[in-house]
Amino acid sequence: MNTSKTIKKICAISMILAILMSLCGCSAKEERALEEYASEAQEVSTTIMQNIIRGNFANIKRYIRSSEEEEVEQMLVNIEDDLRKYARFTIISSHTDPKSYATDVEFNVTLIYGEAHASVLCCMRLRRSDGKWIVENGVPITTDLQTVNANFQEELKKENEKNK
Repeated sequence: MNTSKTIKKICAISMILAILMSLCGCSAKEERALEEYASEAQEVSTTIMQNIIRGNFANIKRYIRSSEEEEVEQMLVNIEDDLRKYARFTIISSHTDPKSYATDVEFNVTLIYGEAHASVLCCMRLRRSDGKWIVENGVPITTDLQTVNANFQEELKKENEKNK
């Protein structure tokens, strides 16, 4: 009888250890390299910038802080529909913090319309929050794009006056 109790205890302890070991293996975080975070941040920032230029708030809402959503949406409503045809942007630089993975992506947004062109430099700051990217400076970015939009509308007026 003592032998069977001992065997049962050993089996129970073995099972508990096996379960604990399997749980420890499952909960281990998958470490990603800094370069992967930097690349992902650049892709996300490019997508966000494309949608800002298009005035498409629905596609960027998940990246905007809830405290800035209304203001960003109002700014994007005023973006000229044809702006996407004439505005070009390129990433000038990108820096990812190795500790927090917060990433600053600097863009040059250029408006090319006929003979005229105007450029605006803007920096998008992305940070990781609950496993997703959040734009920390949504209002300043959209304000910068409103400047490009205002230049575009001004150039449209000038072009229309020339053609009359």
